[in-house]
Amino acid sequence: FRAPSLAQQNYSTTSTVFISSVPYEVRTFPVTSAVGQAFGAEPLKAEKSVNYGLGLVVEPTDSTAITLDAYQIRIGNRIVLSENLTGDAVTAYLTAHGFPGVTGGRYFTNAVDTRTRGVDLVGSWRTGLGAGDLDLTLGYNYNKTDITHTRPNPEILAQNGLDLQRIGRTETGRITVGAPRDKLTLGGRWTLGAFSLDSQLARYGRFTTLSTTPANDQTFSPNWVLDLALNYQVERWTLTLGSDNVGNRYPDRVIFANSTSGILPYSSSSPYGFNGAYVYGKAAYRW
Repeated sequence: FRAPSLAQQNYSTTSTVFISSVPYEVRTFPVTSAVGQAFGAEPLKAEKSVNYGLGLVVEPTDSTAITLDAYQIRIGNRIVLSENLTGDAVTAYLTAHGFPGVTGGRYFTNAVDTRTRGVDLVGSWRTGLGAGDLDLTLGYNYNKTDITHTRPNPEILAQNGLDLQRIGRTETGRITVGAPRDKLTLGGRWTLGAFSLDSQLARYGRFTTLSTTPANDQTFSPNWVLDLALNYQVERWTLTLGSDNVGNRYPDRVIFANSTSGILPYSSSSPYGFNGAYVYGKAAYRW
């Protein structure tokens, strides 16, 4: 059970959204607003879920542990954003109702039910390395989300002359294939006295973005990302020098049709971002 948040019920903002490289000023309407209701917004219901899980823990040695978890999560009345509702009729309707310059609208809705099935595998191992200690962790996750039911459009959309689809290809893709279905991680920490070296190598699986135009759909390749951090602990202080995405890895470039004429060359859906390598220093004090 999860009640809708205050932001999902009352949040309102206007953002510039590019759809097939065309900019739209899209306003997120509160579900209680008159304009939102004219687009089909309805009072939000609480999400309800039924979850099943099965786990196995194996400790073959004192220094080794393996866990395996399988799960299924069904969510009814899942709260998601509607499509970006755009078009000449939308612009005219918004202008007539006091929103000049706004060319699209959207809102939170309970329009779909979903089912997620997945498996988590985690293994850990501790051993000595040189004069220090080495801790290794291997993790793998696979999960798949399907939309099991989509509620039909509210009748008020047609009554107001708005030929729109509340949940269409774009939002369906965001829910079902917009994130990698699998992720593999290998983490390690080598400790020697006051020094420790942390590393994490992650492989993100492929993901897909669906467009309003099927020809502009794009699947992005898997990629490996390595993070490193060197720590030094003295009394209550921990000093860290690290780098995220040491290999300066970038996701595939989006096709030109989705790049806003080349202005936005990378997908904002990338699970590891599109800023390349990042180097940082940090000082932490515990008391």
